[in-house]
Amino acid sequence: MSSGKDGRHGHTLLGLIKEIFNWYPSNYPAAERNFREVSSARWLLPALEVLWGLCTFAQSRVTNVHQLYACRFLIGMLEAPVFAGTHFILGIPDSPKPFYFTDEDIKLAKKRLDRAKIRKPGKLGLDVFKRSLKRWHIWVFVFCYICMIICGYPDSYMNLWLKEEEYSVVQINRLPTVTYAINIVASWLGTTLAAIYPSWTIYTGATASLVFSTICMIVWTIPTALKFVAYYVLGMSGCLSPILYSTVNTVVKGDSEERALIMGSMMTFGYSFNIWVPLLLFPTVGPNGAPRWRIGWPVSLVFRLLLWAGFILVLLLYRRDSKRSNDDSTQETESYSTEEPPVVVQSEAHIKE
Repeated sequence: MSSGKDGRHGHTLLGLIKEIFNWYPSNYPAAERNFREVSSARWLLPALEVLWGLCTFAQSRVTNVHQLYACRFLIGMLEAPVFAGTHFILGIPDSPKPFYFTDEDIKLAKKRLDRAKIRKPGKLGLDVFKRSLKRWHIWVFVFCYICMIICGYPDSYMNLWLKEEEYSVVQINRLPTVTYAINIVASWLGTTLAAIYPSWTIYTGATASLVFSTICMIVWTIPTALKFVAYYVLGMSGCLSPILYSTVNTVVKGDSEERALIMGSMMTFGYSFNIWVPLLLFPTVGPNGAPRWRIGWPVSLVFRLLLWAGFILVLLLYRRDSKRSNDDSTQETESYSTEEPPVVVQSEAHIKE
């Protein structure tokens, strides 16, 4: 039978594999193709999802820790490119002509791309690294994702508390599913609302809920019912990552190469922290061990607040850059008279106030 230490090693292995395979978005070479060509990403990413799921199910049949390590290795290898790759490809129209779009629809979409100054992706060369490192985008977004990885680690370990309280095996397996259900709903509802209302309001509301739950965990000696509520409310974290990635697509929409680099860097550096931080802040046993985590929960609270601050900083910097761009466009329009009136591109609904 494997020990908690073996399980921690398996988790560390998964994080290491994610760090290795996350660096380069798996779908990026397809982004250099023409609109009408078949993109390998539309086949690669779903295939990785299916294989990832099969390996996850296979873990239920392992008989020793070495088989578990093998499954975790495969899961990390298959899972890593999917998340960043999916978010990246959703931000570029490089898939072949779908049956539900007419020629007029495609022409209209291309006009909108030109109007919004969104160009086709180019090659991911050294110049991309140089210009990306000179801008604030990659630094702030990577910082936000690192904060998200660190503060979100203890959210899914309600089962350790249930085990400590001597709940039955059936209850230990069933009760935490409420958190995952809330996570799913929050992921869908949060991103939907963020497309209608300012994203900072959704992010602030979710962060406030998570701060409340984290404070409950820091206090720890609270009524059992309140502790259940606190664990379940941690599922609100489901909306944070999708909104953050959609914000990357919005803020860096005009530079596909930089966007690919940012998304790969976010997951790479985020999971590089996930390799060693849990070993220090969230040990399985000991006076500061699970599920009490006397050090881990306070640190999680700090990084939740830093994540929120980083996200707000992104919106403020983006608004500043948009204002400068609009001012420059206005001056250029005034300098050169044209027959057609200038096209005003409205800012994104989920960014505006």
